[in-house]
Amino acid sequence: IAIMSTGRLVCSGSSMFLKKKYGVGYHLTLVKKPMCDVPAVERFVKKFIGSAQKVSDVGSELVFILPDTEVDNFVPLFKKLEDGDTGDEAAIESFGLSLTTMEEVFMKVGEEEEEKNQNLENGVGNGIENGLKQQDEEEGLAGNVRQFKVFKPDELNYGLTLLGQQLGAMIIKRFINSKRYK
Repeated sequence: IAIMSTGRLVCSGSSMFLKKKYGVGYHLTLVKKPMCDVPAVERFVKKFIGSAQKVSDVGSELVFILPDTEVDNFVPLFKKLEDGDTGDEAAIESFGLSLTTMEEVFMKVGEEEEEKNQNLENGVGNGIENGLKQQDEEEGLAGNVRQFKVFKPDELNYGLTLLGQQLGAMIIKRFINSKRYK
């Protein structure tokens, strides 16, 4: 899967890789009984997973985000939920667990790219070249892998020059392919 934003490749990888890199963790959905005390449920969940965050409380559903760094603590929580041993106030009818969806991954990538573009428009940073250098440093590439030239509109080819450049590139590509498959 490859994700593009504003005409450039932002990230690519398998769905599991993207979910791990851009995901928020797991979503624990609890179905409440009618006389459920939400703060008691929140205390119950946080007793096992301290960094759990309540995301929504709509109707009979209560949703928490559980970070994937605390997967080891899921088993005792699920055992208590399965046994119905949540306490009298924390009345839970059923529960479900799901991984971050690809939609959430796309939304997060889009938000990050929008923030980067906003920073560039507001003059934060020194443009695309510094953004690439910063991204390389974050990814541990140390600037020796990526060498891009950023073209300004007056440096681009147009008309017959562009056509000649494209034809030349196609001839070179076909020559390389013919050598490869002989």
